[in-house]
Amino acid sequence: MLRTLLTAISLTLFSQTAWANLSELIKCSQLMPSEELQKGWKCSDGSIYDSIASLRPVAQCFKDVASEGSIFDRLPIGQLAELGEKRLSELCDKNPEATFRDLVKSNQSNEATPQVTGNQETAAPATKVKIEGAFGVKLGQKFDGDTIVATFDNGEKALGFKPANSHQSLETYGVMVTSVSKTVYKIIAFTSQDNGRGQCNRHRDVIEVLLDKKYGEIKTKKDFMRDHIDYASGDREINLYCTYSGQLTLEYLDRDLAKLAIEETASTQDGSGF
Repeated sequence: MLRTLLTAISLTLFSQTAWANLSELIKCSQLMPSEELQKGWKCSDGSIYDSIASLRPVAQCFKDVASEGSIFDRLPIGQLAELGEKRLSELCDKNPEATFRDLVKSNQSNEATPQVTGNQETAAPATKVKIEGAFGVKLGQKFDGDTIVATFDNGEKALGFKPANSHQSLETYGVMVTSVSKTVYKIIAFTSQDNGRGQCNRHRDVIEVLLDKKYGEIKTKKDFMRDHIDYASGDREINLYCTYSGQLTLEYLDRDLAKLAIEETASTQDGSGF
């Protein structure tokens, strides 16, 4: 799967990224170990350490053919290939059953617990910045509004609210709430009409600077497929991005509460026929 993904990325982003030679890039992706082997990489049996050794030649191949400004470092293979044994130990100690993909996610969130040696206890540094909410609304609070300002493809509905300290580049403000307890699990702000990618990208870059001032230490790498700018703290995250049509969107999400939203919706439906 990763081999196929890397080949697809090579073809899709060739015009957008400064690759030295596309044919050489595809050769690099073909060096990836088989999917079956990747599925077997786990912390529990130590095979994850072999996986890093297998990935490093592939990673070096990408580095050799990719010119400056490439997306190499944003790919899972690039992230894992750069991990040292100490960092791997920290990640595996936190989750002994971790797989290849689990480690990518854990390394991105940077939430591994350091090892304890002898009587010396070393605690993981606490994240100084927490994601509470935005525009006068907090994730986890109750919300009783009922004005729908947007309905999304996945069925989610945003309920409108009057923002505190609104931003000039964002026009519509809403929250998603759980169906039973009316708990806010997502805050969203966006432009109500498409303004083109160029203008959207400029507004996004300005808001990124403002977000960095408060959340810079929890900023994660951009999502190379969706061009996201992301910030993460525990089970909460902030996503800033432009849609392909040029709509600027800013989201604050609590993943645990999003799961609660699914559970509450399920609790209102009859499943006796399954």
